[in-house]
Amino acid sequence: VVSVASSFWTVGLIANGIFAYIVFEWLQLSWRIFVIICTLPSVLGGILIWWLVPESPRHLALQGQYDRAARNANQIALSLGYRGALIQDTEIEYHFTDAGRRPSQIINGSLPPTFQGKLREGSEKIKRVLEKDLRKPTLTIMTLWIAASMGGSIGQWLVAIFRKLQVENLYAHFILLNCACIPGNIASAVLTDRIGRNRFFTFAMLLASVALFGTAAVVFTAGADDLASQTGRIILCTSFFYASMTGLYTCLYVMASELFPTNVRSTGVALCSTFGRLAGVLCMYLNGALIETPATLLAVGGAFLVVGSIISVVVPPNEMKQQPVLDHEDSALSFEDEFSTEQQHSSSVPMHQKMIMGRDSNQVPRERRTSELKYLAG
Repeated sequence: VVSVASSFWTVGLIANGIFAYIVFEWLQLSWRIFVIICTLPSVLGGILIWWLVPESPRHLALQGQYDRAARNANQIALSLGYRGALIQDTEIEYHFTDAGRRPSQIINGSLPPTFQGKLREGSEKIKRVLEKDLRKPTLTIMTLWIAASMGGSIGQWLVAIFRKLQVENLYAHFILLNCACIPGNIASAVLTDRIGRNRFFTFAMLLASVALFGTAAVVFTAGADDLASQTGRIILCTSFFYASMTGLYTCLYVMASELFPTNVRSTGVALCSTFGRLAGVLCMYLNGALIETPATLLAVGGAFLVVGSIISVVVPPNEMKQQPVLDHEDSALSFEDEFSTEQQHSSSVPMHQKMIMGRDSNQVPRERRTSELKYLAG
């Protein structure tokens, strides 16, 4: 599902390449026109999300807005073909106020939290993802994100690199490079679940590094007067780089979301992503300093990706999934108990019940949860 959703990012990249070719090569207009054209899809997407995409029922339940949570859950369930009994706001309120939650996770009353309260809650969640039981997955994913961002930052310098390498038909070639992301989307959709997240991630990162080293070797061995004749090899190597980075980032988002418990998942992914983006921004200064020697710049980017692939082998993130951290440290259920109970009742629980409760239902003792689920199923 993540791979299919991320494929629309590829559609946007291809569209950007086409817009750049039309604006700069064909019509020879200002870059301001290009920026305006590229902004319009984002504006349209924001309007469509605000208009058509309902808020997460689980998020609303965590905020104490049980009536809206029930309404949105029923809306989503009906759109997916569910025709059973609809969930009531009282059911959601019961599970989200009597499932062993800490007081800081429940907002009493109908008033929204203050800005200071949101800041306090956010800081508590950041501390939570850095506590002992979550520190290892957090730092591992953060390091992998930093390595991927530093190596992937080369992609934003390819226009300058291609100009240095005397590549002709620049924007037409970028349309081809962006089309190379399609095999990356297909590979991630087919292989991520079959061979495992960490194996696919490591392979994609290694392939991206090999592509950059290959491009650097082509540039280094070709003389200054022979670079134009090496355009085909350069485009081929960078196409492998684009495809590999597409699959790499798709798999990285999947691994990051799976390694964090649901109550801090957004915080954990955002924290790791933020440090990765900051590393990518700082790496721009390094790339700018090395732009006069494209072969060295490409080799340094490949080295960052090699380091990331080594880390993913030495500290494999999906291995930590074997002992997942529950949503609450005071939960009495082990992973085996949680899994067996879920398997026993998964077919009888309405989809909107699963959608809202998520792993929160696992915080109720087994005997009480079994009777509740039987009651709901009946």
